[in-house]
Amino acid sequence: MEKTEKYLKALEVLVDSDSFEYNKVYQTDKHNISTNRYCLVATPRFGEYGTKSHGFSVFYDIKEQIAKPIDILAVTDSLIKLELVDVFEEDEIDCDACGGCGEVYFDFYHNGKSYEVEADCPVCDGVIYKKSDKPATKDFKDGQFIKIGDMCFYPQRVKELVAVASIIGEDVLVVSQYGNATMFKIGDDVYFLMMKVRSCNPEEIISTFEL
Repeated sequence: MEKTEKYLKALEVLVDSDSFEYNKVYQTDKHNISTNRYCLVATPRFGEYGTKSHGFSVFYDIKEQIAKPIDILAVTDSLIKLELVDVFEEDEIDCDACGGCGEVYFDFYHNGKSYEVEADCPVCDGVIYKKSDKPATKDFKDGQFIKIGDMCFYPQRVKELVAVASIIGEDVLVVSQYGNATMFKIGDDVYFLMMKVRSCNPEEIISTFEL
């Protein structure tokens, strides 16, 4: 696989198709960048992509301060230890009484006064979504975290790091752990910025990786 092809596949890991602002790869003076607002991938600049003049200061403000190797295979194995749950999609209910909003307004009169009441729709009981018939997908059960150095992370964020690292296929270093984020360097020129969770209880930490 060509290097630029690897870069593009790595960037696409964090492209958020549901986001209006972060549904594409952006280009700065020196890098191509994608983000899902929780993590950020930066590769050397290549090709032609739309520019974005703001929103990436969190990346450019971080300086490489350390160079601590991390065993990405062990991190990958740590994800296997985590408990998974079924996640079902939901379909919107088409209620012709409330128009699908789940609420209706009642007007009634008493002793010459008019009253307006907002309440759940009596036809659909205010339930505007139902479980889809599509097969369930698997997701990480809540209340599980992976600790790297001094910071705890959601498993989904760690999974994204692993995905990018596997595409690039190079060694991974922790080059900064400061404030609310950790910066990883993958190979010589790919950076992965990951935001920590605000807090987690010790008993919720499933795996720990010391730096």
